[in-house]
Amino acid sequence: MTCLYHSFRHGHINTTQYLIEVQHCDINKTDNEGCTLVHHAAWSGNFDLVQYLITEQGLSPTAVTKNGLTALHYASGSLNLSLVKELITTYQLDPHQADSNGQRPIHYAAKSGDILLLELYVKDYKCSLSLTDHKGWNVIHFSSLKGHTHFIKHITSQYPQYISLLHSTDNEGQVPLHLTCESGNIQLVTFLKNEMKCDINAKDARDETCVTFACFSGNLDLVQLLTQQYKLEPLVTDKYGFTALHGAAENGHTHILKWYSQEYSVDITNHTNNYKYTLAHSAAYGGKLHCLQELINKYQCDVNATLTDTDSTVLHKACEGGHVPVVLYLTSLPQCNVAAKTSNGSTVLHITCEYSNSLPILKHLVENHQLDLCAVNDEGMAPIHLACSDGRLNLIQYIIEHIPSSLELPDTNDGRTPFLIAVYFNQLEVIKYLISKKCNLSATNDAGSGAVHISVKKGHLNVLKYLIDNNYCNPNATEHQDRTPLHVAVSANEYEILEYLLNKIRQSS
Repeated sequence: MTCLYHSFRHGHINTTQYLIEVQHCDINKTDNEGCTLVHHAAWSGNFDLVQYLITEQGLSPTAVTKNGLTALHYASGSLNLSLVKELITTYQLDPHQADSNGQRPIHYAAKSGDILLLELYVKDYKCSLSLTDHKGWNVIHFSSLKGHTHFIKHITSQYPQYISLLHSTDNEGQVPLHLTCESGNIQLVTFLKNEMKCDINAKDARDETCVTFACFSGNLDLVQLLTQQYKLEPLVTDKYGFTALHGAAENGHTHILKWYSQEYSVDITNHTNNYKYTLAHSAAYGGKLHCLQELINKYQCDVNATLTDTDSTVLHKACEGGHVPVVLYLTSLPQCNVAAKTSNGSTVLHITCEYSNSLPILKHLVENHQLDLCAVNDEGMAPIHLACSDGRLNLIQYIIEHIPSSLELPDTNDGRTPFLIAVYFNQLEVIKYLISKKCNLSATNDAGSGAVHISVKKGHLNVLKYLIDNNYCNPNATEHQDRTPLHVAVSANEYEILEYLLNKIRQSS
Protein backbone atom coordinates (compact mmCIF):
# COMPACT_ATOMS: atom_id res chain seq x y z
CA MET A 1 0.00 0.00 0.00
CA THR A 2 1.40 3.41 -1.02
CA CYS A 3 1.88 6.42 1.26
CA LEU A 4 -1.22 7.95 -0.30
CA TYR A 5 -3.36 4.93 0.58
CA HIS A 6 -1.97 4.91 4.12
CA SER A 7 -2.86 8.56 4.47
CA PHE A 8 -6.42 7.91 3.36
CA ARG A 9 -6.85 4.85 5.53
CA HIS A 10 -5.92 6.93 8.58
CA GLY A 11 -8.04 9.92 7.52
CA HIS A 12 -5.16 12.40 7.37
CA ILE A 13 -6.60 15.16 5.20
CA ASN A 14 -3.63 17.57 5.43
CA THR A 15 -1.14 14.88 4.46
CA THR A 16 -3.46 13.77 1.68
CA GLN A 17 -3.76 17.28 0.24
CA TYR A 18 0.02 17.63 0.30
CA LEU A 19 0.57 14.32 -1.51
CA ILE A 20 -2.01 15.15 -4.17
CA GLU A 21 -1.52 18.88 -4.70
CA VAL A 22 2.23 19.24 -4.09
CA GLN A 23 3.67 15.79 -4.87
CA HIS A 24 1.09 15.18 -7.62
CA CYS A 25 0.41 11.58 -6.65
CA ASP A 26 -1.84 9.73 -9.05
CA ILE A 27 -5.33 9.83 -7.56
CA ASN A 28 -6.85 7.52 -10.15
CA LYS A 29 -4.88 4.40 -9.25
CA THR A 30 -6.65 1.53 -7.57
CA ASP A 31 -5.14 -1.06 -5.26
CA ASN A 32 -5.09 -4.83 -5.83
CA GLU A 33 -8.69 -5.11 -4.65
CA GLY A 34 -9.88 -2.39 -7.01
CA CYS A 35 -10.34 0.12 -4.18
CA THR A 36 -10.21 3.79 -5.12
CA LEU A 37 -9.13 6.58 -2.79
CA VAL A 38 -12.80 7.22 -2.06
CA HIS A 39 -13.14 3.69 -0.69
CA HIS A 40 -10.10 4.15 1.55
CA ALA A 41 -11.36 7.51 2.77
CA ALA A 42 -14.79 6.06 3.53
CA TRP A 43 -13.10 3.24 5.44
CA SER A 44 -11.40 5.84 7.64
CA GLY A 45 -14.74 7.52 8.36
CA ASN A 46 -13.37 10.99 7.60
CA PHE A 47 -16.32 12.94 6.18
CA ASP A 48 -14.24 15.93 5.02
CA LEU A 49 -11.73 13.68 3.26
CA VAL A 50 -14.45 11.91 1.29
CA GLN A 51 -15.98 15.25 0.34
CA TYR A 52 -12.59 16.60 -0.73
CA LEU A 53 -12.04 13.70 -3.11
CA ILE A 54 -15.48 13.87 -4.65
CA THR A 55 -16.07 17.63 -4.88
CA GLU A 56 -12.55 18.98 -5.36
CA GLN A 57 -10.74 16.10 -7.05
CA GLY A 58 -13.67 14.81 -9.08
CA LEU A 59 -13.44 11.17 -8.05
CA SER A 60 -16.53 9.03 -8.43
CA PRO A 61 -18.56 8.34 -5.27
CA THR A 62 -20.18 5.29 -6.91
CA ALA A 63 -17.07 3.28 -7.86
CA VAL A 64 -17.25 -0.44 -7.09
CA THR A 65 -14.32 -2.67 -6.06
CA LYS A 66 -13.53 -6.06 -7.56
CA ASN A 67 -15.51 -7.61 -4.71
CA GLY A 68 -18.53 -5.41 -5.30
CA LEU A 69 -18.03 -2.99 -2.40
CA THR A 70 -19.10 0.63 -2.64
CA ALA A 71 -18.00 3.52 -0.44
CA LEU A 72 -21.19 2.92 1.53
CA HIS A 73 -20.07 -0.55 2.59
CA TYR A 74 -16.81 0.88 3.92
CA ALA A 75 -18.48 3.86 5.58
CA SER A 76 -20.95 1.55 7.31
CA GLY A 77 -18.06 0.01 9.18
CA SER A 78 -16.53 3.37 10.12
CA LEU A 79 -18.99 4.45 12.86
CA ASN A 80 -19.71 7.73 11.02
CA LEU A 81 -23.45 8.20 10.72
CA SER A 82 -23.16 11.56 8.93
CA LEU A 83 -20.94 10.09 6.23
CA VAL A 84 -23.35 7.22 5.62
CA LYS A 85 -26.29 9.62 5.33
CA GLU A 86 -24.36 11.84 2.90
CA LEU A 87 -23.43 8.92 0.64
CA ILE A 88 -27.04 7.77 0.49
CA THR A 89 -28.87 11.10 0.19
CA THR A 90 -26.46 13.22 -1.83
CA TYR A 91 -24.68 10.60 -3.93
CA GLN A 92 -27.53 8.12 -4.20
CA LEU A 93 -25.63 5.03 -3.06
CA ASP A 94 -27.99 2.12 -2.55
CA PRO A 95 -28.39 1.02 1.11
CA HIS A 96 -29.63 -2.35 -0.14
CA GLN A 97 -26.76 -3.11 -2.52
CA ALA A 98 -24.94 -6.38 -1.80
CA ASP A 99 -21.26 -6.95 -2.46
CA SER A 100 -20.01 -10.07 -4.27
CA ASN A 101 -20.30 -12.03 -1.00
CA GLY A 102 -23.91 -10.97 -0.53
CA GLN A 103 -23.08 -8.61 2.31
CA ARG A 104 -25.10 -5.40 2.53
CA PRO A 105 -24.27 -2.14 4.29
CA ILE A 106 -26.34 -3.22 7.30
CA HIS A 107 -24.04 -6.24 7.70
CA TYR A 108 -21.03 -3.92 7.83
CA ALA A 109 -22.82 -1.88 10.46
CA ALA A 110 -23.32 -5.09 12.45
CA LYS A 111 -19.59 -5.82 12.22
CA SER A 112 -18.84 -2.39 13.67
CA GLY A 113 -21.52 -2.69 16.36
CA ASP A 114 -22.98 0.71 15.51
CA ILE A 115 -26.53 0.90 16.89
CA LEU A 116 -27.25 4.30 15.30
CA LEU A 117 -26.45 2.91 11.87
CA LEU A 118 -28.59 -0.13 12.59
CA GLU A 119 -31.53 2.16 13.41
CA LEU A 120 -30.92 4.21 10.26
CA TYR A 121 -30.98 1.17 8.00
CA VAL A 122 -33.96 -0.48 9.68
CA LYS A 123 -36.21 2.56 10.23
CA ASP A 124 -35.28 4.89 7.37
CA TYR A 125 -34.45 2.39 4.66
CA LYS A 126 -36.53 -0.62 5.75
CA CYS A 127 -33.62 -3.05 5.76
CA SER A 128 -34.50 -6.41 7.23
CA LEU A 129 -32.37 -7.86 10.01
CA SER A 130 -32.98 -11.33 8.61
CA LEU A 131 -31.17 -10.63 5.33
CA THR A 132 -28.29 -13.08 4.85
CA ASP A 133 -25.10 -13.09 2.83
CA HIS A 134 -23.94 -16.00 0.67
CA LYS A 135 -22.70 -17.85 3.77
CA GLY A 136 -26.11 -17.58 5.40
CA TRP A 137 -24.99 -14.96 7.93
CA ASN A 138 -27.40 -12.33 9.21
CA VAL A 139 -26.63 -9.31 11.40
CA ILE A 140 -26.61 -11.48 14.53
CA HIS A 141 -23.88 -13.72 13.10
CA PHE A 142 -21.69 -10.75 12.19
CA SER A 143 -22.11 -8.97 15.52
CA SER A 144 -21.64 -12.24 17.45
CA LEU A 145 -18.26 -12.87 15.85
CA LYS A 146 -17.20 -9.38 16.88
CA GLY A 147 -18.53 -9.89 20.42
CA HIS A 148 -20.83 -6.85 20.32
CA THR A 149 -22.92 -7.48 23.43
CA HIS A 150 -24.57 -4.05 23.38
CA PHE A 151 -25.59 -4.48 19.73
CA ILE A 152 -27.23 -7.87 20.23
CA LYS A 153 -28.95 -6.80 23.47
CA HIS A 154 -30.35 -3.79 21.61
CA ILE A 155 -31.82 -6.03 18.91
CA THR A 156 -33.38 -8.43 21.42
CA SER A 157 -34.96 -5.58 23.39
CA GLN A 158 -36.07 -3.32 20.53
CA TYR A 159 -36.86 -5.90 17.86
CA PRO A 160 -38.32 -8.93 19.65
CA GLN A 161 -39.69 -10.19 16.34
CA TYR A 162 -36.08 -11.00 15.39
CA ILE A 163 -35.13 -12.94 18.52
CA SER A 164 -35.42 -16.16 16.52
CA LEU A 165 -32.31 -15.07 14.63
CA LEU A 166 -30.32 -15.97 17.76
CA HIS A 167 -30.98 -19.60 16.85
CA SER A 168 -30.48 -19.32 13.09
CA THR A 169 -27.90 -21.49 11.39
CA ASP A 170 -25.64 -20.49 8.52
CA ASN A 171 -24.69 -22.68 5.56
CA GLU A 172 -22.20 -24.58 7.74
CA GLY A 173 -24.65 -25.15 10.56
CA GLN A 174 -23.09 -22.51 12.81
CA VAL A 175 -25.34 -20.61 15.20
CA PRO A 176 -24.51 -17.17 16.65
CA LEU A 177 -23.43 -18.79 19.92
CA HIS A 178 -20.63 -20.62 18.09
CA LEU A 179 -19.37 -17.31 16.71
CA THR A 180 -19.72 -15.63 20.08
CA CYS A 181 -17.47 -18.31 21.56
CA GLU A 182 -14.99 -17.62 18.76
CA SER A 183 -15.03 -13.94 19.75
CA GLY A 184 -14.07 -14.95 23.29
CA ASN A 185 -16.68 -12.68 24.88
CA ILE A 186 -17.76 -14.45 28.08
CA GLN A 187 -20.39 -11.82 28.91
CA LEU A 188 -22.15 -12.34 25.59
CA VAL A 189 -21.87 -16.13 25.85
CA THR A 190 -23.54 -16.15 29.28
CA PHE A 191 -26.21 -13.70 28.07
CA LEU A 192 -27.11 -15.89 25.11
CA LYS A 193 -27.15 -19.08 27.16
CA ASN A 194 -28.76 -17.93 30.40
CA GLU A 195 -31.10 -15.16 29.30
CA MET A 196 -31.85 -15.99 25.68
CA LYS A 197 -31.80 -19.78 26.20
CA CYS A 198 -29.50 -20.52 23.28
CA ASP A 199 -28.40 -24.16 23.09
CA ILE A 200 -24.91 -24.44 24.54
CA ASN A 201 -24.70 -28.00 23.19
CA ALA A 202 -25.30 -27.00 19.58
CA LYS A 203 -23.04 -28.55 16.95
CA ASP A 204 -22.32 -27.24 13.48
CA ALA A 205 -22.34 -29.31 10.29
CA ARG A 206 -18.85 -30.62 11.09
CA ASP A 207 -19.94 -31.59 14.63
CA GLU A 208 -17.81 -28.83 16.12
CA THR A 209 -19.03 -27.57 19.50
CA CYS A 210 -18.74 -24.31 21.40
CA VAL A 211 -15.54 -25.62 23.00
CA THR A 212 -13.73 -25.70 19.67
CA PHE A 213 -14.81 -22.16 18.86
CA ALA A 214 -13.71 -20.98 22.29
CA CYS A 215 -10.29 -22.54 21.66
CA PHE A 216 -10.12 -20.55 18.42
CA SER A 217 -10.42 -17.40 20.54
CA GLY A 218 -7.67 -18.30 22.97
CA ASN A 219 -9.81 -17.31 25.98
CA LEU A 220 -8.94 -19.99 28.53
CA ASP A 221 -11.48 -18.65 31.02
CA LEU A 222 -14.19 -19.27 28.45
CA VAL A 223 -12.91 -22.77 27.70
CA GLN A 224 -12.95 -23.53 31.42
CA LEU A 225 -16.46 -22.10 31.77
CA LEU A 226 -17.76 -24.33 28.97
CA THR A 227 -16.04 -27.52 30.11
CA GLN A 228 -16.24 -27.19 33.88
CA GLN A 229 -19.39 -25.18 34.61
CA TYR A 230 -21.47 -26.01 31.55
CA LYS A 231 -20.08 -29.57 31.42
CA LEU A 232 -19.30 -29.69 27.72
CA GLU A 233 -17.01 -32.47 26.51
CA PRO A 234 -13.51 -30.94 26.36
CA LEU A 235 -12.14 -33.20 23.61
CA VAL A 236 -15.10 -34.01 21.40
CA THR A 237 -14.04 -34.79 17.82
CA ASP A 238 -15.67 -33.48 14.67
CA LYS A 239 -16.46 -35.58 11.61
CA TYR A 240 -12.83 -35.55 10.56
CA GLY A 241 -11.37 -36.32 13.94
CA PHE A 242 -10.23 -32.78 14.67
CA THR A 243 -10.53 -31.59 18.27
CA ALA A 244 -10.51 -28.22 19.95
CA LEU A 245 -6.76 -28.56 20.32
CA HIS A 246 -6.25 -28.41 16.56
CA GLY A 247 -8.12 -25.11 16.59
CA ALA A 248 -5.99 -23.84 19.46
CA ALA A 249 -2.77 -24.82 17.68
CA GLU A 250 -3.82 -23.32 14.36
CA ASN A 251 -4.41 -20.03 16.17
CA GLY A 252 -1.20 -20.25 18.20
CA HIS A 253 -2.72 -20.62 21.67
CA THR A 254 0.00 -22.59 23.47
CA HIS A 255 -1.47 -21.79 26.89
CA ILE A 256 -4.57 -23.76 25.99
CA LEU A 257 -2.46 -26.73 24.87
CA LYS A 258 -0.57 -26.57 28.16
CA TRP A 259 -3.81 -26.47 30.17
CA TYR A 260 -5.25 -29.47 28.34
CA SER A 261 -2.02 -31.35 28.89
CA GLN A 262 -2.15 -30.68 32.63
CA GLU A 263 -5.91 -30.87 33.20
CA TYR A 264 -6.76 -33.85 30.99
CA SER A 265 -3.33 -35.50 30.50
CA VAL A 266 -3.56 -35.02 26.74
CA ASP A 267 -0.63 -36.40 24.79
CA ILE A 268 0.20 -33.24 22.84
CA THR A 269 2.96 -34.95 20.87
CA ASN A 270 0.75 -37.63 19.33
CA HIS A 271 -2.60 -35.85 19.28
CA THR A 272 -3.96 -36.32 15.73
CA ASN A 273 -7.16 -36.49 13.73
CA ASN A 274 -8.38 -39.42 11.61
CA TYR A 275 -5.67 -38.76 9.02
CA LYS A 276 -2.77 -38.30 11.47
CA TYR A 277 -3.05 -34.52 11.24
CA THR A 278 -0.88 -33.43 14.18
CA LEU A 279 -0.98 -30.21 16.14
CA ALA A 280 2.28 -29.28 14.38
CA HIS A 281 0.46 -29.50 11.05
CA SER A 282 -2.21 -27.17 12.45
CA ALA A 283 0.27 -24.62 13.77
CA ALA A 284 2.23 -24.65 10.50
CA TYR A 285 -0.90 -24.20 8.38
CA GLY A 286 -2.02 -21.34 10.61
CA GLY A 287 1.40 -19.70 10.44
CA LYS A 288 1.88 -19.73 14.21
CA LEU A 289 5.65 -19.89 14.52
CA HIS A 290 5.91 -19.61 18.29
CA CYS A 291 3.38 -22.40 18.78
CA LEU A 292 5.12 -24.60 16.22
CA GLN A 293 8.50 -24.05 17.87
CA GLU A 294 7.05 -25.07 21.22
CA LEU A 295 5.43 -28.17 19.73
CA ILE A 296 8.72 -29.25 18.16
CA ASN A 297 11.12 -28.24 20.96
CA LYS A 298 9.03 -28.88 24.06
CA TYR A 299 6.69 -31.64 22.96
CA GLN A 300 9.01 -33.27 20.41
CA CYS A 301 6.45 -33.28 17.60
CA ASP A 302 7.75 -34.93 14.41
CA VAL A 303 8.44 -32.32 11.74
CA ASN A 304 8.30 -35.03 9.06
CA ALA A 305 5.02 -36.59 10.20
CA THR A 306 2.81 -37.27 7.18
CA LEU A 307 -0.94 -37.30 6.72
CA THR A 308 -2.34 -40.68 5.80
CA ASP A 309 -4.58 -39.27 3.05
CA THR A 310 -2.12 -36.95 1.27
CA ASP A 311 1.33 -37.69 2.76
CA SER A 312 1.67 -33.95 3.45
CA THR A 313 4.36 -33.04 5.96
CA VAL A 314 4.40 -30.06 8.31
CA LEU A 315 6.44 -28.16 5.71
CA HIS A 316 3.82 -28.85 3.03
CA LYS A 317 1.15 -27.30 5.27
CA ALA A 318 3.33 -24.25 5.95
CA CYS A 319 3.83 -23.77 2.20
CA GLU A 320 0.11 -24.26 1.59
CA GLY A 321 -0.63 -21.49 4.05
CA GLY A 322 2.06 -19.25 2.55
CA HIS A 323 3.80 -18.52 5.85
CA VAL A 324 7.34 -17.38 5.14
CA PRO A 325 8.70 -17.31 8.74
CA VAL A 326 7.40 -20.82 9.37
CA VAL A 327 8.93 -22.15 6.15
CA LEU A 328 12.27 -20.54 6.98
CA TYR A 329 12.22 -22.07 10.45
CA LEU A 330 11.28 -25.57 9.29
CA THR A 331 13.84 -25.66 6.48
CA SER A 332 16.52 -24.59 8.96
CA LEU A 333 15.96 -27.75 10.99
CA PRO A 334 18.44 -30.48 10.06
CA GLN A 335 15.79 -33.17 10.47
CA CYS A 336 13.34 -31.51 8.06
CA ASN A 337 12.95 -33.40 4.78
CA VAL A 338 12.62 -30.47 2.39
CA ALA A 339 12.40 -32.79 -0.65
CA ALA A 340 9.42 -34.77 0.70
CA LYS A 341 6.58 -35.43 -1.74
CA THR A 342 2.87 -35.84 -1.20
CA SER A 343 0.94 -38.92 -2.31
CA ASN A 344 0.48 -37.44 -5.81
CA GLY A 345 4.18 -36.67 -6.13
CA SER A 346 3.97 -32.96 -5.36
CA THR A 347 6.95 -31.21 -3.82
CA VAL A 348 6.67 -28.10 -1.69
CA LEU A 349 7.22 -26.13 -4.92
CA HIS A 350 4.01 -27.58 -6.35
CA ILE A 351 2.15 -26.80 -3.14
CA THR A 352 3.42 -23.21 -3.09
CA CYS A 353 2.40 -22.60 -6.71
CA GLU A 354 -1.00 -24.24 -6.29
CA TYR A 355 -2.08 -22.71 -3.00
CA SER A 356 -0.10 -19.85 -1.53
CA ASN A 357 1.23 -17.51 -4.25
CA SER A 358 4.25 -16.75 -2.05
CA LEU A 359 7.23 -15.64 -4.13
CA PRO A 360 9.58 -15.43 -1.10
CA ILE A 361 8.85 -19.08 -0.28
CA LEU A 362 9.36 -20.18 -3.88
CA LYS A 363 12.66 -18.31 -4.17
CA HIS A 364 13.90 -19.67 -0.84
CA LEU A 365 13.15 -23.27 -1.77
CA VAL A 366 14.75 -22.97 -5.20
CA GLU A 367 17.78 -20.85 -4.38
CA ASN A 368 18.63 -22.13 -0.92
CA HIS A 369 17.52 -25.74 -1.20
CA GLN A 370 17.97 -26.38 -4.93
CA LEU A 371 14.54 -27.89 -5.49
CA ASP A 372 13.72 -28.65 -9.12
CA LEU A 373 11.27 -26.26 -10.77
CA CYS A 374 10.83 -28.67 -13.67
CA ALA A 375 9.86 -31.68 -11.54
CA VAL A 376 6.44 -33.05 -12.44
CA ASN A 377 3.99 -34.66 -10.06
CA ASP A 378 1.98 -37.78 -10.79
CA GLU A 379 -0.59 -35.68 -12.65
CA GLY A 380 2.10 -34.54 -15.07
CA MET A 381 2.20 -31.01 -13.74
CA ALA A 382 5.30 -28.94 -13.00
CA PRO A 383 5.08 -25.94 -10.64
CA ILE A 384 4.67 -23.51 -13.55
CA HIS A 385 1.59 -25.38 -14.77
CA LEU A 386 -0.08 -25.06 -11.38
CA ALA A 387 0.84 -21.40 -11.18
CA CYS A 388 -0.68 -20.81 -14.63
CA SER A 389 -3.88 -22.62 -13.73
CA ASP A 390 -4.36 -20.38 -10.68
CA GLY A 391 -3.20 -17.11 -12.25
CA ARG A 392 -0.17 -16.62 -10.01
CA LEU A 393 1.62 -14.18 -12.26
CA ASN A 394 4.46 -13.26 -9.91
CA LEU A 395 5.45 -16.90 -9.54
CA ILE A 396 5.23 -17.49 -13.29
CA GLN A 397 7.48 -14.51 -13.97
CA TYR A 398 10.08 -15.80 -11.52
CA ILE A 399 10.03 -19.34 -12.91
CA ILE A 400 10.45 -18.21 -16.51
CA GLU A 401 13.21 -15.77 -15.60
CA HIS A 402 14.94 -18.51 -13.62
CA ILE A 403 14.41 -21.24 -16.25
CA PRO A 404 13.56 -19.70 -19.66
CA SER A 405 12.86 -23.13 -21.18
CA SER A 406 9.88 -23.52 -18.85
CA LEU A 407 7.99 -21.13 -21.13
CA GLU A 408 7.31 -24.06 -23.46
CA LEU A 409 7.39 -26.89 -20.92
CA PRO A 410 4.47 -29.25 -21.66
CA ASP A 411 2.72 -31.18 -18.95
CA THR A 412 3.36 -34.89 -19.32
CA ASN A 413 -0.27 -36.01 -19.21
CA ASP A 414 -1.89 -33.83 -21.89
CA GLY A 415 1.01 -32.05 -23.55
CA ARG A 416 -0.29 -28.60 -22.61
CA THR A 417 2.22 -25.75 -22.49
CA PRO A 418 1.86 -23.03 -19.83
CA PHE A 419 0.10 -20.90 -22.48
CA LEU A 420 -2.50 -23.58 -23.18
CA ILE A 421 -3.06 -24.18 -19.47
CA ALA A 422 -3.63 -20.45 -18.95
CA VAL A 423 -6.15 -20.52 -21.80
CA TYR A 424 -7.87 -23.60 -20.35
CA PHE A 425 -8.26 -21.93 -16.94
CA ASN A 426 -9.26 -18.51 -18.30
CA GLN A 427 -6.25 -16.67 -16.89
CA LEU A 428 -6.15 -13.69 -19.23
CA GLU A 429 -3.43 -11.69 -17.44
CA VAL A 430 -1.16 -14.75 -17.51
CA ILE A 431 -1.91 -15.18 -21.21
CA LYS A 432 -0.89 -11.58 -21.88
CA TYR A 433 2.36 -12.05 -20.01
CA LEU A 434 3.22 -15.32 -21.77
CA ILE A 435 2.55 -13.71 -25.14
CA SER A 436 4.86 -10.83 -24.18
CA LYS A 437 7.56 -13.47 -23.58
CA LYS A 438 7.05 -14.77 -27.15
CA CYS A 439 5.46 -18.09 -26.26
CA ASN A 440 4.43 -20.42 -29.07
CA LEU A 441 0.91 -19.28 -30.00
CA SER A 442 0.49 -22.26 -32.34
CA ALA A 443 1.11 -24.86 -29.64
CA THR A 444 -1.31 -27.75 -29.42
CA ASN A 445 -1.95 -30.37 -26.79
CA ASP A 446 -1.65 -34.12 -27.33
CA ALA A 447 -5.18 -34.17 -28.74
CA GLY A 448 -4.23 -31.57 -31.35
CA SER A 449 -6.25 -28.70 -29.89
CA GLY A 450 -4.80 -25.21 -29.92
CA ALA A 451 -5.64 -22.10 -27.92
CA VAL A 452 -8.70 -21.04 -29.93
CA HIS A 453 -10.26 -24.51 -29.81
CA ILE A 454 -9.63 -24.81 -26.09
CA SER A 455 -11.06 -21.36 -25.32
CA VAL A 456 -14.17 -22.15 -27.36
CA LYS A 457 -14.71 -25.55 -25.76
CA LYS A 458 -14.31 -24.08 -22.25
CA GLY A 459 -16.61 -21.15 -23.04
CA HIS A 460 -13.97 -18.47 -22.40
CA LEU A 461 -15.24 -15.75 -24.73
CA ASN A 462 -12.97 -13.09 -23.23
CA VAL A 463 -9.87 -15.16 -23.98
CA LEU A 464 -11.06 -15.99 -27.48
CA LYS A 465 -11.74 -12.33 -28.25
CA TYR A 466 -8.33 -11.28 -26.99
CA LEU A 467 -6.53 -13.89 -29.08
CA ILE A 468 -8.46 -13.26 -32.29
CA ASP A 469 -9.01 -9.49 -32.08
CA ASN A 470 -5.28 -8.98 -31.56
CA ASN A 471 -4.40 -11.37 -34.40
CA TYR A 472 -2.55 -13.75 -32.13
CA CYS A 473 -4.49 -16.78 -33.34
CA ASN A 474 -6.26 -17.82 -36.52
CA PRO A 475 -10.06 -18.02 -36.08
CA ASN A 476 -10.19 -20.60 -38.87
CA ALA A 477 -7.50 -22.90 -37.50
CA THR A 478 -8.29 -26.60 -37.66
CA GLU A 479 -7.48 -29.23 -35.04
CA HIS A 480 -6.71 -32.90 -35.53
CA GLN A 481 -10.28 -33.70 -36.59
CA ASP A 482 -10.25 -30.82 -39.09
CA ARG A 483 -12.73 -28.88 -36.96
CA THR A 484 -12.59 -25.08 -36.85
CA PRO A 485 -13.51 -23.09 -33.73
CA LEU A 486 -16.93 -22.59 -35.29
CA HIS A 487 -17.51 -26.36 -35.34
CA VAL A 488 -16.38 -26.63 -31.73
CA ALA A 489 -18.72 -23.81 -30.69
CA VAL A 490 -21.67 -25.61 -32.24
CA SER A 491 -20.73 -28.91 -30.57
CA ALA A 492 -20.25 -27.22 -27.21
CA ASN A 493 -23.50 -25.25 -27.53
CA GLU A 494 -21.68 -21.98 -26.85
CA TYR A 495 -24.16 -19.48 -28.30
CA GLU A 496 -22.31 -16.24 -27.48
CA ILE A 497 -19.06 -17.61 -28.89
CA LEU A 498 -20.88 -18.85 -31.98
CA GLU A 499 -22.36 -15.38 -32.51
CA TYR A 500 -18.95 -13.76 -32.09
CA LEU A 501 -17.26 -16.12 -34.56
CA LEU A 502 -19.98 -15.66 -37.17
CA ASN A 503 -19.63 -11.89 -36.87
CA LYS A 504 -15.89 -12.20 -37.39
CA ILE A 505 -16.46 -14.30 -40.49
CA ARG A 506 -18.91 -11.73 -41.89
CA GLN A 507 -16.48 -8.90 -41.18
CA SER A 508 -13.64 -10.64 -42.98
CA SER A 509 -15.68 -11.57 -46.06
